[in-house]
Amino acid sequence: MDKQALPQALLSLFDTASEGLWFMSDDNVVQFYNNSFYQQFALSTDYSTLDDWLALVHPEDRERLAQEVDGHQKEQSSTRVKTRYRVKNTSGRYLWIEATGVRVEYQGGFAMVGSHKNVSEEVFLNQYLTHMANHDSETGLLNRHQFLQNAPKLNKNGWILVCCLTQLQRFQRRVGYDATGQLSSTLVSTLDDVLNLRYGLYRISADVFVVTMEQELDDEKAYSLMSQIEAVFQQGRMCSTTLTSRLGLGALPVSDLDVTHPLEQIFNLSEYTRLVCSPVTYTGQSQRDIDRHFAIQDALEAAIDTHQIVIALQPIVEASTGDLISFEALARWEHPELGSISPAEFIPIAERLGHIHALGLLVLEHACQYLVMFDSTHNARPLVNVNVSAHQLLKASFVDDVCEIVARFGVSPSRIVLEVTESYLLDEDPTITTTLNELHIHDFKLSIDDFGAGMSAITSLFKLPLYQVKLDKALIHEAMRRDACLKLITHLCEFGRTHNISLVAEGVETSAMFNTLTGVGVPYLQGYCLYKPCSPEVWLEKRALV
Repeated sequence: MDKQALPQALLSLFDTASEGLWFMSDDNVVQFYNNSFYQQFALSTDYSTLDDWLALVHPEDRERLAQEVDGHQKEQSSTRVKTRYRVKNTSGRYLWIEATGVRVEYQGGFAMVGSHKNVSEEVFLNQYLTHMANHDSETGLLNRHQFLQNAPKLNKNGWILVCCLTQLQRFQRRVGYDATGQLSSTLVSTLDDVLNLRYGLYRISADVFVVTMEQELDDEKAYSLMSQIEAVFQQGRMCSTTLTSRLGLGALPVSDLDVTHPLEQIFNLSEYTRLVCSPVTYTGQSQRDIDRHFAIQDALEAAIDTHQIVIALQPIVEASTGDLISFEALARWEHPELGSISPAEFIPIAERLGHIHALGLLVLEHACQYLVMFDSTHNARPLVNVNVSAHQLLKASFVDDVCEIVARFGVSPSRIVLEVTESYLLDEDPTITTTLNELHIHDFKLSIDDFGAGMSAITSLFKLPLYQVKLDKALIHEAMRRDACLKLITHLCEFGRTHNISLVAEGVETSAMFNTLTGVGVPYLQGYCLYKPCSPEVWLEKRALV
């Protein structure tokens, strides 16, 4: 359509539009209307061809656009088409143009007419929003959303590394806002050094990052790779600051990734590396251990609430007479699916999740119930030892809670020996000592458990009104090999006699140990050599034992 045939008023009207208008005959001659729109491109508005326009189109879009135009020109209908592509302006910058075209009959044949619209702002905004949706705003790394999108497409022969900044909160407290940036930068540098840029990196949460790798590994190579990453990361941290932050590392084969619930595996593995073991591979026995750990964690609260956790009782024996003077109440958990669960498995979890107080009160309830049943059929009046975590003693309601339980069962507090674990905390928090003294006023007997192991607080021998001290089995076993250690036990026995504190040797497993310990004056013994832990029902039937 010849522009000269159009009235000047109409051409002027076109110039006021925000969009460009165009007409192209089937010989690909293009006429552009609205000079104010098309003057931003290096072409003639009076006479140009499709090739002139295509020359300005971005190389990545050019072939597609040419094919779309060719296909549309072959149609005999007036179908409206719309497409977007990039066109270079006179400044050398590519603008996103939305082209709308329709086939029309013209001079016995067909032509195309349509409009061009600059949609760069819309496209760039959408790109920005897409970028923000798929990237972490703080580090610029790909985020959880993008990982979930990519997870089903990962190479099944590849591996996933889960990296956990285990002390991020502590580091933030010391360093400030830039802590995350420092640690993530160190992590990226570490991965670049060890993996040679052949990886994908996602920030899944504040302190959890996921690395995807294409290369095939076995367990040994995966473990070695994580050890290298850990070493290089620590070296990088020491170079950049005097503060260190441990890196928890776990490796998972992509073939074992549950693509329907991948985050559950990722977060379980990161928490396991933070709290239990690092580095670790989610394969074989380690996989079973990790799955069991979280199955226990998920079931623990309900097990306490429903009294699924019960007690076994192990006697404490007076060495000189063989009399049973007390029973230690030991928590036992028989899960319907997981089987027997050791206290070494579930007690640390209970402490970490804040269930240790409820668990301790449940054991005390079982112990009081046992004493009531025992007293109804026996003449003797033994004690019951119940373990108390030092963390429980920090709870404001602890004294009231234990007093309520013994009162409810009608048991004298003097029959309950509270064995304090983590005694090293006594020196760190005076609240614990205050609580123990209050329990003593209520007539509960106090005992220090595992004395001589790890960080036991020796000062507790002098600060607390103790009824009993239990010597840790590691100390007892060491005394069987070293005279110096046996002499220490001898001195402790003398200290106990002088201060009216009963000493109990734990872990007595052989008659030789029994003879040695009684020979140096240990007054009370506990261990498999004497009696194994048994259910309360067993001890209720063995009347002759007490």
